[in-house]
Amino acid sequence: PSEVEPLVFASDKRASCEALCREFDGDLSVFTPNREMPFSSFRGVFDDAKVQFLTKLILTAIKLTSTSFEMESHHLSIVSRALKEAYLRRAREKGVGFADGELIVADSGEEISVSMDDVIASMSGLTSNEEFESLKEQIADLITRLMPFYGDGIYAPFFRGTAKKKKTTPKLLYAYDLEALDSDETLKVLMSMSVIHEIMTMMGRPENLKRGGVLYIEELGCLGRDNPIVGEFVVEAAERMRKMGFFLIGVAPNPRVFFETEAGKAIWGGADNFFFLKMSPDNVRYLKENSSLLGPAPLEIVGSLETKPDEYAEVFYTDKNGTHQGAFRYVQSRLDREASVNSEKDKAALAGEDSE
Repeated sequence: PSEVEPLVFASDKRASCEALCREFDGDLSVFTPNREMPFSSFRGVFDDAKVQFLTKLILTAIKLTSTSFEMESHHLSIVSRALKEAYLRRAREKGVGFADGELIVADSGEEISVSMDDVIASMSGLTSNEEFESLKEQIADLITRLMPFYGDGIYAPFFRGTAKKKKTTPKLLYAYDLEALDSDETLKVLMSMSVIHEIMTMMGRPENLKRGGVLYIEELGCLGRDNPIVGEFVVEAAERMRKMGFFLIGVAPNPRVFFETEAGKAIWGGADNFFFLKMSPDNVRYLKENSSLLGPAPLEIVGSLETKPDEYAEVFYTDKNGTHQGAFRYVQSRLDREASVNSEKDKAALAGEDSE
């Protein structure tokens, strides 16, 4: 049988995503506030895992914008039931057909899409259900707190899943550019959760379970600083990926990210292999004070590493137990350079070379 190619997922920033996807026929999703989101977790099949995730996502959205909100069990019941009712209504609107004498939901080639407006409408109707009749005040409170996320709310576009044609041609590379969300912590946290869920869903598909692959997260700080929920998602993702044969690579510009953010601590705690590039003396001291991973000799080597742009980068490697260690020099090929530009200036320079 032919060799199965692995999948690559990258949560990246700046122009490098675009270059990588151009070179390797990848699928690029760029998230830009005030524009239609490139994908929505509200699209697709609403199985139990999807409903559980969306319930947590919606309640997290409330907590991020209403810090006084305290989640209780009835909130979970209200939101999950509203999600299911909204999905069933949309599914019925797509019509039914016959197959071997059985009624089935017609497949138009488009994903079933649910919006937060649909969820709010379903939530409002729950009060007519005997099971939720005593929760009128709680339902009204949830609807009020969710105002930023439906109708004309500031975050409504994120929660508005537009139906699109189902993708029929799978890719080997999927990249997500979240740089534009850095200025909005709420949107950044919610989209980080959605991206991680999207990636885990694709990894778990039957046709992908035998492929394995890697998830590369560039600049872990973009996953929401000091947010324990994102950290929980990273821990869960790392454990599930390990079982499915996927590797998780986390990258940060300084060691503080691995000790002062939830996502960073999750990556550092579960890592088996560590790579260090050139660091400032302050960062080397910080690493020495906060971790016992590197002894005196390795720390001295790390402090002496050099990077010469367009020439080479010196790298120090160690495994978790320190039994395998060493330094090497990485020299970029032209293809590597073209596929990893990280600024508009570099991208324009490469475009100029190509036109000569």
